[in-house]
Amino acid sequence: MERDIPNISATQVILLTTGCALMLPYTFMPILKMPNINQDVWIVLSLSLVYSIIIDAPIIILIKIFKCKDINDIINAVTNPLIGRVIASLYIILFVLNFITYASIIMQFILTSIIPNTPYFVVLLITLAPSAYATIKGGGVLARISVFFMPCLFLTIITFALFGISDMDISKLLPAFGDSTLAEINKNAFISASRSLDVVILFVFNAQLKKKVNLTRVYFSSIILYIIFMLLILLPIIMVLGHKYAGMALNPYYTYARQVKFYDSLERLQALSVLVSFPGMILRLGTYGYLACNMLYKMVNKKFNKNGIVGVFYVFTFAILVVPNWRSVAIILLTQDMWVYSYIVFLIKTLIPLLLLLTYLIRNSLKKNRKDHSCSKLKF
Repeated sequence: MERDIPNISATQVILLTTGCALMLPYTFMPILKMPNINQDVWIVLSLSLVYSIIIDAPIIILIKIFKCKDINDIINAVTNPLIGRVIASLYIILFVLNFITYASIIMQFILTSIIPNTPYFVVLLITLAPSAYATIKGGGVLARISVFFMPCLFLTIITFALFGISDMDISKLLPAFGDSTLAEINKNAFISASRSLDVVILFVFNAQLKKKVNLTRVYFSSIILYIIFMLLILLPIIMVLGHKYAGMALNPYYTYARQVKFYDSLERLQALSVLVSFPGMILRLGTYGYLACNMLYKMVNKKFNKNGIVGVFYVFTFAILVVPNWRSVAIILLTQDMWVYSYIVFLIKTLIPLLLLLTYLIRNSLKKNRKDHSCSKLKF
């Protein structure tokens, strides 16, 4: 992995965070797996934007306070080494869990929908090998790769939305608020916002961003871009498939893409969706592998070889993914226990940064009071 050189531009980090965030709904669409979801799911998604801004606020404020410092440096600046290692370990565990869960989902999708007759072991190697290479190359390379692949993903989403208009039935979005209560909509919007982990990419990549990068602008650009393209994915799915059928599909967007016809002579071009999505899957896996390995490398005070840590990480995740029972637990955690996973992410993504922020502000306030008190004594 490369050193933390501040060479990542605003455009690169926006595309990286937005792309990683979009890859989960592009390959799985967890918002359709929530309890009591109906035709108002697009309202849930829109409202989750507000919750996301509130939930992500502690991380964004910390990043702005500690300019050009990554998550390890920020934690160590606020807490003592022991507590810092405990907090760093929690983030690493969350990154590993996210990596294994997403890898389990895409493996299930590939083996059931794309190449069902291929041995599991072979598909796993094909998926993890390029992800490991991307992780080894580091954050700068991951950011530059996103500039090439993510516009292709955006263009594909727009294309499938436009060519699917003829099959869309807007009545499947009605009646708005007819089958949902305000409490249910808010509850699901909170779950959707809580389980999104991609803002932490900014937390880890902060030290690698160019000094001129405006973090506030980057964050709001990313989240607005995400909501726009997420709606371009979700609304066509609902208006073509309906929320009930889409909720039962493993990959609702791929199922939708199979219905889209490109003029009369071009049909069944869902392969285009797969062609674009596979590099995106690799990018997301490589990014979360990098987040975990980079944090672990710094947590152990750089005593071990970076590439060795990456090797251990991928051997460990490979061993887990090979065992059917273990990967089934990961899938169930993501698809069934929505509240459990959301609480875990909320605790680590929001509450810990909030406590760090409050600790920093209290310490600064106490230092300032002591300094003012000392100055007043000298004047006297």
